[in-house]
Amino acid sequence: IYPSSVDPGSMTLANVYEKLRFVFPTMTRLNTYNTNFVHFDGITTNVYTALMRYIRDYGYIGCTILMFLFGIISGFCYSSIKFYKKEGIAVIVYAALCFPIFLFCREERIFMNLISTTSVYLVICITIFYKLLLKRN
Repeated sequence: IYPSSVDPGSMTLANVYEKLRFVFPTMTRLNTYNTNFVHFDGITTNVYTALMRYIRDYGYIGCTILMFLFGIISGFCYSSIKFYKKEGIAVIVYAALCFPIFLFCREERIFMNLISTTSVYLVICITIFYKLLLKRN
């Protein structure tokens, strides 16, 4: 049983809520640490996969729809880079931004890392360094 929250996406959109707290300081601070412990054969743990956060925030149907959309979007990006832009900055940016897919079995990183200002800064820095290295050669 997960504690209900009045804030939609309170577990997965913590970065967005932190940015909103900067603009609206009266907003409450969200606790994304999971305090629900389970007991298995004498072992107490609160380790969950990323699905726990999605199911808690969006329900089973919302989690299924999000996983479908993540798969379609990442597959489309990979296919379009593979077939149309075999080299260049698109491959570098995709490689830098696709790491949440590989961490999915361990923890939710898609919303926490991709929907953040850090991703924007990363793409800008990659673009600048790529352009500088091309001019240098």
